[in-house]
Amino acid sequence: MALPKTSDEVEILSSPSVSIASDFGLVGRAIGRRFFSHIAFSGEDADRLRQLSEQGEVVHLMRTYGALSFHCLSWLLLSRGLPPIRALAGPPLHYTRTYRRLFQDRTLSHAMDRALSNGASALIFLRPHRTAMPLLVPREDPLQALLARARISKRPIYLIPELLQWRSSARNVVPTFRDLLFGDSEEPGVLLNVWSFFRNHKTAHLRVGQHFDLSAAVKEGGALSDEQLVHRIRGTLFRQIARETRAISGPPRKTTARLIEQTLRDKTLGHALDTLAAERAIDRGALQEEAKRDLEKVAARHSPLVISATRPWLTWIFTHLHAGVDLDQEGFERAQETARRAPVIYCPSHKSHLDYLLVAWLHMMRGITVPLVAAGANLSFFPLGTFFSHCGAFFLRRSFRGDPVYASAFRAYVKQLLREGYTQEFFIEGGRSRTGKLLSPKLGMLSFEVDAFLEGAQEDLFFVPVSIDYDDVVEAQSYMREMAGGVKEPESIRTLLAAPKVLTHRYGRVYVSFGEPISLRAFLKERLGIGAEEELPKELTGERRRSAIRALAQAITFGISRVSTLTSGNIIAAALHATPEAPTLLPLLEARCDYLRDIAAEQGIRLAPGKVGDALLLHLQEEGLAVRSDSVKGVMLTVPSEKRAAVAYQMNGLVNAAAPRSLVALALHAAGGEGARAEISARTRFLGRLLRFELALPVGIPFDAQLEAAIQALERDGLLERDGERLSLRDDPLARDRLGLLRALFRDLVDGHFIAYTVMAETLGPSSQGELTRAMRELGARLAEEGKVARHCYAKPTLDNAISAAMGDGILVRRADGSLRSGGGKSQVAELSQYLVR
Repeated sequence: MALPKTSDEVEILSSPSVSIASDFGLVGRAIGRRFFSHIAFSGEDADRLRQLSEQGEVVHLMRTYGALSFHCLSWLLLSRGLPPIRALAGPPLHYTRTYRRLFQDRTLSHAMDRALSNGASALIFLRPHRTAMPLLVPREDPLQALLARARISKRPIYLIPELLQWRSSARNVVPTFRDLLFGDSEEPGVLLNVWSFFRNHKTAHLRVGQHFDLSAAVKEGGALSDEQLVHRIRGTLFRQIARETRAISGPPRKTTARLIEQTLRDKTLGHALDTLAAERAIDRGALQEEAKRDLEKVAARHSPLVISATRPWLTWIFTHLHAGVDLDQEGFERAQETARRAPVIYCPSHKSHLDYLLVAWLHMMRGITVPLVAAGANLSFFPLGTFFSHCGAFFLRRSFRGDPVYASAFRAYVKQLLREGYTQEFFIEGGRSRTGKLLSPKLGMLSFEVDAFLEGAQEDLFFVPVSIDYDDVVEAQSYMREMAGGVKEPESIRTLLAAPKVLTHRYGRVYVSFGEPISLRAFLKERLGIGAEEELPKELTGERRRSAIRALAQAITFGISRVSTLTSGNIIAAALHATPEAPTLLPLLEARCDYLRDIAAEQGIRLAPGKVGDALLLHLQEEGLAVRSDSVKGVMLTVPSEKRAAVAYQMNGLVNAAAPRSLVALALHAAGGEGARAEISARTRFLGRLLRFELALPVGIPFDAQLEAAIQALERDGLLERDGERLSLRDDPLARDRLGLLRALFRDLVDGHFIAYTVMAETLGPSSQGELTRAMRELGARLAEEGKVARHCYAKPTLDNAISAAMGDGILVRRADGSLRSGGGKSQVAELSQYLVR
């Protein structure tokens, strides 16, 4: 039975400002505004607490006692109008007004009963503070008291684990002298706690875990005694808080030497070294030493001190060098929620070297430990390599061919990282995209992670697609040179010293979006047709393994494309690219932009703020993408020849968004503007297969379903007419322009593949891939001189994709010595010539 409310208790449900004024004195409010107001407390978590407090009685739980934690939580609850804390299981704090606002009953159980009966909340610290001075413990176990209340209460009691995080570093497995003196990150001493808070309060977060229904646990407890039930509940709560902590701080920190030592003990690595020693008839110990040397070069040397020192510099880059970062907060929180359940591996798109730093900075600014990043060995040069390594980078070679010891050691290191539970990150495209669109996925790192999972390193892991998009890419000028035929410059100290030239420029905004996490366990079971109750095989081999990994790579790449952000630069460039050689009226350009935005919006693709009218014209002139001329018809815009590569680079960001429509438009164009659905389907299927390494298409959706959806979309757009099983292009000026716009999105890809297949059809003798690519570039340069193709259409990634497709179709065959022999290709050339957009 609830006690009658006193005048003080009536204030519990008053406005937040009055509650803060009553619970915090003048000094307390000044401190709160200065330090506590910075603490991030998501609106979603606040709404969840509010809903739980309306449904039942709320008891907040924290693992280790801290006066700062009590005052911070009190401030955050009051500032959001949530029920304030009126009962506390912990040492007294008589010197603070916040403590004096608690109900001061003779026993803890009476105080909690009174608080919960009057609509307030309670706070329990599960473990006393680590300190040299003994602390008073509650006169009774708070969980025992709550258990007794739950047996008679008509309302459910919710225990809510919470974590106030202002340090992202994990505890050391082997305690250091500093840990012994001041405490570790999970149980800090007073000095360490206060110092960490005042140093990091601007990036602190309150994280609210999944609530525990105590009343339901009592009903399910059955014949268990109170002591047994409390023991079970306490263990569950500790494990839940531990999961929250690990999602933020990562696994307990081990030295690099210890990680390498444990990696060398891996059974799969040991078996590989034994086999190699027997095959080569050499000492096994020598191979072990070689593997250790390789791991010394590979392993990350994660340093919280270096990361902390780096944060201000990265903040300057992304808020001053760039105009700011637009973060998909919902997607980021979804990824963090996933990390509470299993290790997470981020798979971002890769357009710039800044990508390495951006994901790490986003974690730093939210007090979350940074992921360990797989970086190319070309970045391991001094001093940049040392810096990246201390920030969490581990290095891998582009190719493992001819070095089985390195391959086995690296595979074992990845498995050890997964076994430890580290958050990881790797770029599924391999290298940076020089063309502006998603590159064909590389399967190396993905296969290592899948193999480690199947060997039992974790119960599950999640891949999170991440799209990083820029208004302006720092390396854009070098990419333009490479697309025009220039040679890629290797990373070196010289390029690092050229950074001041970069720092004098100002760039646009950065957009970061997170896709739906992909459970590897669920994906493999669905892909392999394994029931929910059945176990996955310990390993996959042959085509079954390759098919599963390819499908997973496609799902991740499609996930990236679905959450990409289309900038106004992407859309404007695509509109200009439709007719780059001819002047375009400004109203027509705006109409094209509107159509492309509609396509993106229909698919739920994120759109950055766009430019229209005078703003559009000003943007084009500032970027130098178009030259203005006035005529009797109005303002005309023409792309300068030297800017066509830049326009194509920006336009490529839109290729995947319009891919199905564009393929059908190309097929209809090749058929003369009309044809039977079966013919259009066959032509579209040919294009889709030929360009499959260029596109990010959904996994598991039949081709006919995608084709039908594209045809229906073109009908809705008013561009296509259907008469039974016959399709035809609509004879209308606006429809013709829009169909030309869709075909132009694939102009460079079709031209590039035409060049590649022409060379493959003419090459009879064996050639290396390098020789084949050089021959393709020579043909492309000759056609460009004749004005038949653009110079950027035969960029190396396009030619490499054409070679990969030809090898998959048996047109190119790799010989035992590594050379390639042509197996045909003339029919592809003849077919492709029909799709050339002129």
